[in-house]
Amino acid sequence: MKILVRLTIQIAVLFSLFTCAPKETWDVVTMGDSFLARSSIPEQYAAFLAEDLGVEVNLNERAVNGQEPEKLLSNLRSDEELRQLIRDAEVIAFDFSPGWGSHADLKYFLGTCGGDDNQDCEREALDQAKADWTEMADIFAELTAGKPVIYHTFIFGDWPYDGYYKDKTTPEERAVLLGYFYEFQAFQESDALARGMFVHHVFPGEADDSPPAEYLQADKLHLSDVGSLVISSLMREAGYSPFKP
Repeated sequence: MKILVRLTIQIAVLFSLFTCAPKETWDVVTMGDSFLARSSIPEQYAAFLAEDLGVEVNLNERAVNGQEPEKLLSNLRSDEELRQLIRDAEVIAFDFSPGWGSHADLKYFLGTCGGDDNQDCEREALDQAKADWTEMADIFAELTAGKPVIYHTFIFGDWPYDGYYKDKTTPEERAVLLGYFYEFQAFQESDALARGMFVHHVFPGEADDSPPAEYLQADKLHLSDVGSLVISSLMREAGYSPFKP
């Protein structure tokens, strides 16, 4: 009888340990501009993580409205709090603002971009965007070296140009601007994939083929909850490698 009682107690203790043990905690960091800051993508994806993997999710939302890539890069270089969040993260999701060329675009419109074709500043902006992207990705790799991390980044369709420049460009001007836009997108996607990042296309299509109205907020630039769910679902479908096949 004593043996049976002792065995029963031991089983009860083991059951208590397993059922009361705290869940594993995953740290998720989101960075970029209003694409993430004004969408529901971070919260939706965190909910998917919790549901699919049974983990507690510590969501650190560091995306900022209007944050240009050079500001994010500056923070990655010197903001020790942000750098520590990255070191601790299991998931990093970030966007490189599609408005990276806006200052050059304004000079182009004013005819002060430089060069025989009025495009010198566009070429300089493109080179700078590529350099900024590369340094960002290198910093992520340095800070997370030796540990598995899930990376998500985003490639934008050219429909945001309707919001940025609607009624301000001729077809010829739009073609010039989109040429630089496309070149950076191709560079970003190629480099991200080579680094093992998940790359998600945010409603690819021509500028006159915007996403369905219900996917966007009233400003026709930022994602509604419905549009956010489309993107967060793509992130979920990408899976959780290298943690889970």
